[in-house]
Amino acid sequence: MPDSTTLQSQYAAQIQSDLDSNVAEREQIAAQISALQEQLSVLESNHALLASMHQAIGSPAATTPLAGTISGKARPESPNAALPRISAATRVTA
Repeated sequence: MPDSTTLQSQYAAQIQSDLDSNVAEREQIAAQISALQEQLSVLESNHALLASMHQAIGSPAATTPLAGTISGKARPESPNAALPRISAATRVTA
C-alpha cells in the first residue's frame, strides 16, 4: 500500500501542474481577447470613417447602423455565419 505522504505529494504536484497550465492558458486567452478588441476598435473606426464618406457623397444607405452590434457591443456570430451556403444542386458527390 502506498505511503500516504507519497500519495499526498503526488496529488500536490499534479494540482500545481494543473494550476500552472490554467494560468498559462488564461494569459494566452486574455492576450487573444486584447488583440481582438484592438482589431474591433480599428474596424469600428474604419466603419465610422467609411460611413461618413459614404454619407458625404450623398448615398442614402450611409445611415445604416453598424451591423452585428447591440448597444455598442459586438454580437457574437455563429461560427458558420461567414460560410457560403451550398444548395443540393451544387454539391459534389464522390
